[in-house]
Amino acid sequence: MRKVRSVFVLVLLTRLIWPIYAEEPAPARSKPAKLAFEPAEPLPKLNACFRRERGWVGGDGDYSTPLSDQKTAWIFSDTLVGEMKNGARHDVAFVNNTVAIQTGHWPDAKFEFFVAKNSSEKPVALFVPKTPGDWFWPQAAVEVRGHLLVFLSRIQKSGGGGAFGFKQVGRTLAIVSNPLDSPLDWKFTQVELTDSIIRRERESALGGAILKQEDFVYFYGTDDVRRPGGGKFLIVARSPSMTAEDPTTWKYYRDGDWDATAEQAEHLCPGLANEFSVSWLPAAKRFALVYTENGLSDKILVRTAEQPSGPWSEATTVYRAPEATWDKRIFCYAAKAHPELAGPDELVISYVANSHELKQTIEDGRLYWPMFVRVKLAK
Repeated sequence: MRKVRSVFVLVLLTRLIWPIYAEEPAPARSKPAKLAFEPAEPLPKLNACFRRERGWVGGDGDYSTPLSDQKTAWIFSDTLVGEMKNGARHDVAFVNNTVAIQTGHWPDAKFEFFVAKNSSEKPVALFVPKTPGDWFWPQAAVEVRGHLLVFLSRIQKSGGGGAFGFKQVGRTLAIVSNPLDSPLDWKFTQVELTDSIIRRERESALGGAILKQEDFVYFYGTDDVRRPGGGKFLIVARSPSMTAEDPTTWKYYRDGDWDATAEQAEHLCPGLANEFSVSWLPAAKRFALVYTENGLSDKILVRTAEQPSGPWSEATTVYRAPEATWDKRIFCYAAKAHPELAGPDELVISYVANSHELKQTIEDGRLYWPMFVRVKLAK
C-alpha cells in the first residue's frame, strides 16, 4: 500500500523561503475595514453528500468550479478508495487525484464520484504526468470558453524517506477540451508553467485560487520566502479571458500595474496557505479571500477587498475547526469557499481534518472528508 502523501503536504505551508531579489517597498494603499460575520454554522446535510460507503471514501484538495449552469466539477488530491465498515475504511487503495461532478444546485444537487482504473481494474489517478515516477496534486480550476483549466503541482520523492520524503518539482496547466463529458473520458493537454520559481531558497507559483471577473481571469498563488521575517505571501496575475489558456499572456500585479514578471510579483498578504479561494461576496460588494491560517491550523480566516488585487483587509477568524482538539495527531487545512453553494450574503467554506498517522486516517471514519460550514455576514 502506498503512503498517502497529501496527509502531510500542507506541512509545506510552514516553510519559509529566502527571496533572491532586492524588493523595493510597495507604496502604501489604504486597507478596507474588516467585515463582521455571524458565528459559523456547520452543514451536516452537505457533509453527508461526500460521505460514501464504497469506492470514493475520502479525499483532500476539494476544489470546485462550475462547468455550466447545471454542472460543477469537484477536483480532489490524494483520495482513499475502498469501503466503509463500522466507521472505518477497509481494503483501501490510494490515488493521487479524482473528480466528482455535481449536477444541479444545492440543496437539490446530486453528486457522482469518478475514480479512473487501469487495465487491471485497479484505481489510478486521472491526471498523470508525462515524467515517470512523478505524480500530480491538483489545485484550482476554471472553465474558460468551453475548456477547463486545471493547475497541477508536479511532485516526486525527495529521497529523504519518512512522511516528508517528497518535493515539488514543477507546475503544469492541464487544458481539458471536453469538460462536460464524463471525467473518465476527459481529453487534456499538459502545458509546463515555466514562470514558476521552484528553488531551494524560494518557491513562487500560481494555482492556489482562480477568479473569473468581467473580461479577465485572475490567477492567484503564493510566494514563499525563507529567512527571518519571511513567510508565505499572496501573489496574483491576470489574463484577458480570450487568451487565458496561453500562460505567456499572464501578467503579474505590482504597484498598481499589471506588467510585472513572476520575479517581481507584489507580496499582498502574509500568512497564506497553498490552498485558498478568492470569490465575489455580492451582499458586501467585496472579494473574499478564504484560507487556513499559515496553511496548517484550526483557524479559518477571511480577508476582503474591493478589487481583485486588493488592498486586502486584516484577517478575521470566522471558524475554529473542532477536530483539531480531538487528538494531538489531528491537523486541519485546505479551507476555501465555494460560491456556487452560497447565497449572496454568505460564504460556504470547506476544510479537511486529517492525521499525521496514516493508520488513524484510515481507521477514524470522521477524518479525511470535506467538512462544510456556512458563514453569514453580520446584520
